[in-house]
Amino acid sequence: MAKILYFYPDNPLIINQGNNARAHKLLHYFKSRNFTVDFVGEQNRSGSFTPENIDELKQTQLIRNGYLLPKKIISGLRYLLGTSIPTKITRYPKGFQRVTYNQINAFKAVLKENEYDYIIISYVLFAPFIKDRSLTKGAKLIVDTHDFFTGQFYNPELRKPDLGRLFNTEINLLNLFDVIWSISPDEHFVFSQFLPSKTILTIPHGEQDKSHLVQDNRTIDVFYVGSNNPHNLNAARWFFEKVYPLLPEHINITVVGRVNQVIPDLPRVTK
Repeated sequence: MAKILYFYPDNPLIINQGNNARAHKLLHYFKSRNFTVDFVGEQNRSGSFTPENIDELKQTQLIRNGYLLPKKIISGLRYLLGTSIPTKITRYPKGFQRVTYNQINAFKAVLKENEYDYIIISYVLFAPFIKDRSLTKGAKLIVDTHDFFTGQFYNPELRKPDLGRLFNTEINLLNLFDVIWSISPDEHFVFSQFLPSKTILTIPHGEQDKSHLVQDNRTIDVFYVGSNNPHNLNAARWFFEKVYPLLPEHINITVVGRVNQVIPDLPRVTK
């Protein structure tokens, strides 16, 4: 029976965006295969991921053990010692400076106490957790990328946009892993060109085929689904400002997800 350490920072029980749904589906898949799963999440200031949520994951037998990494400190001496100084030492570009020294130590404590066949890290931003290979004890290291972060962080409007540094950082972090999961064929292609020795698998979001449930009398023509990351918000503004006015008046749109925070009240649009 395979033993897995699965890191996903957010609460997989709150299925309000695609990445949470993906994590939730993966946990159910692991359970269906009788894998033993230890789960590591991240505390946050909103209180949306709590020890009670970890208990719920245990009660549903989706995980064996659960851990929550400490919250990020944003000011004071603890911030200076736990985040600011380590960040200056690593010299990662802004955006890739995602983990704190205290979080890395907490994750290392889990590795020291256990042995796993597979360690799955969600988001390459958290690659520093497994940088010390001596603690992984021969486990196969997998990164579930979720996204291509160079594209997320690159801002051509900056006085000195450093695309090369962003891309080089992302590739170097990906190179710490044995297996890379991409979401799309486009990301698969990019990763394969610069990491030819790595195993790269395209694993899109998994959903059951419900095409047989489609009815002829449906009232929704377009589902617009998105979370509230900056790129989604900008795309939504553009779509509803530039594209929506050009659509035929009989087209009905339903918007799902936190992207709806930037969409105005419009005819034939349900949020």
